[in-house]
Amino acid sequence: MMTHYWPSLLAVTTLLAIVSSLARSVEPDPAPSSSHRPLRDRLNGFFRWWAELAAPKVGMTAPDLRLQTLAPEGDARHSTSRLGRFRGQRPIVLFFGSYTRRPFLRRAVAMERMYQAHKPIAEFFIVYLREAHAADSYWPADYAETLGIADHSSLDDRCTVAERLYSEKALTIPCLIDDMGNTAARAYKAWPDRLYIIGGDGRIAMAGGRGPWGFDPALEKARVWLADYENATPAPGGR
Repeated sequence: MMTHYWPSLLAVTTLLAIVSSLARSVEPDPAPSSSHRPLRDRLNGFFRWWAELAAPKVGMTAPDLRLQTLAPEGDARHSTSRLGRFRGQRPIVLFFGSYTRRPFLRRAVAMERMYQAHKPIAEFFIVYLREAHAADSYWPADYAETLGIADHSSLDDRCTVAERLYSEKALTIPCLIDDMGNTAARAYKAWPDRLYIIGGDGRIAMAGGRGPWGFDPALEKARVWLADYENATPAPGGR
């Protein structure tokens, strides 16, 4: 009797496998909000929803990353850092984003203040991703067009725009540069922007929502989490 249903089950399984593969491999360009969006944009929205199901959740082991660090002078620009080396030590706060992601850019000063306030108890990194609204993207930011910030064609391009962000906003937060395969963005489902806190045990302790609406609430959640952690952490030399 069940043999009658096998063709249908096979078709559904194949379709789900194709959609899952696309969700993992595609990081769609931002699209205009309109009730008459073309089919491509509707599919992009579906793929993003599907990919969100695979985003790291609180309590899960955090994906490890080995990425290039941003240091504008000399060979240090080409050094790498691995998140796993902090496991079992202090929490790690990860700010994911890019210069052409307007909400991320607006909150750069707030991120720096958080870093200055809590760097004695936690590690902080900005993980610089591919541009969200590059001049040659489907939905470019006006200032990206003015400044000629195109989609990165090399890691040096990505570093150059990250340096612009750091110079313009006077940031001192350590920075990691996502590779051209967008490994970090894919591992954390973090594009176009996102915030995570990894606990000292290497597990996700706080997971913010992805843009465009998730970053601001995540900043407030991170402030509360860090304050609670600091209050619960014995002072050095304390009993």
